[in-house]
Amino acid sequence: MKPTQEQIMERLQTDSVPIETTRTPLTDAIPDRKMRFIVKIMLHGDGVASRTVDIEKLKKGGDPAEDADFTMKFNDVPVAPADVRNIPEGSHDLENPVLVLEGGTQPYGRVSAGAGLNVTILYWDSDI
Repeated sequence: MKPTQEQIMERLQTDSVPIETTRTPLTDAIPDRKMRFIVKIMLHGDGVASRTVDIEKLKKGGDPAEDADFTMKFNDVPVAPADVRNIPEGSHDLENPVLVLEGGTQPYGRVSAGAGLNVTILYWDSDI
């Protein structure tokens, strides 16, 4: 059964992590028998230079050291130094996520160069 808007609002969570030039997990691996619905990704500029960011998904049972185990979801997203880049741009829709992750998978981020920047995600989980 599909959750109501009110149930989704009660389940909403945020995580904020610094990412660097190596792949960095944005959250823990999604537990088996769960789905994670990411409704917004916010990329915070570092105040120094423009950067680009990649957002990828590590497949279930995948090895983070193996490029072949990743699927690119958002490639070369530009982030200006004083910008907060939102995916999606503008408002978000709780019932239409920008990224859906099944149990055993995990989202990762990577910045093109420099000291890195912060990524904040807004998401909710549901049992399968």
